Amino acid sequence: MRRRPPGITFDFTQPPPGTGNYFGLGLVLNYDGNFGQFFGTAIDNGNGTFTATIPYTINAHGPLSYFQLGLIYNSNFDTAAPFTVDNIAVVPEPAAAGGAGVAGRAERPAPAEARLD
Repeated sequence: MRRRPPGITFDFTQPPPGTGNYFGLGLVLNYDGNFGQFFGTAIDNGNGTFTATIPYTINAHGPLSYFQLGLIYNSNFDTAAPFTVDNIAVVPEPAAAGGAGVAGRAERPAPAEARLD
């Protein structure tokens, strides 16, 4: 089975309509000897939110003296226009990466129903 490259997923909202017409969120990885910007794809969830999936590569390296991860955006929206980012997850999750063919987006468990007796 082909192994999926590592990536990051997150949900986001776009700035309000009318102040721009394109908006893309990306990932920055900055560490010893490397600075990389990565952009991926976004899926419209149909409820005002989008889910971005961004593949990335971390170059093999010895011990690190620093490591920075950041989110960036490319947009022509007004820079003061608000947007949100939520549910950030690594895909595949590090614990699942060693599993036999286990890959995919980490899903949050459904909330337990409260019972009042």
